[in-house]
Amino acid sequence: MRWLWTLGGFGALGTGIAGIYVPGLPTTVFLLIALYMFTRAGNDKQREWILNHPVFGSVISDWEENKWLSLKVKWIACVSIVVSCSLSAVLVGNIWVSALIVLVGAFGATYVVSRKTKPSPSSHKSLTRSA
Repeated sequence: MRWLWTLGGFGALGTGIAGIYVPGLPTTVFLLIALYMFTRAGNDKQREWILNHPVFGSVISDWEENKWLSLKVKWIACVSIVVSCSLSAVLVGNIWVSALIVLVGAFGATYVVSRKTKPSPSSHKSLTRSA
């Protein structure tokens, strides 16, 4: 069964990495799925690779440990959603499909914005000083 979890983890990891380059294909959700699958497989090497990756490791670690996103990540995600959904809606040529794309994008952006925001280091310092 471990090999199946590991295989699924690599599939999700590959899809997540492809999402960096393919508009509309989410990255973070597939990396989280990969992390889950590698954890289930007991594959600590791949799990640690994701958590310590210089580009996306901190985002995944923050989500896994605290279920929060930094303000920067929220902005990047929302701008990416707006750009990719707008472009897709214009290019698809069907009003109903365009409406569905916009609706799905709106739900995605709403989900991102509604997650807890990671405290900034400066606000954390001010909180510890006043205590």
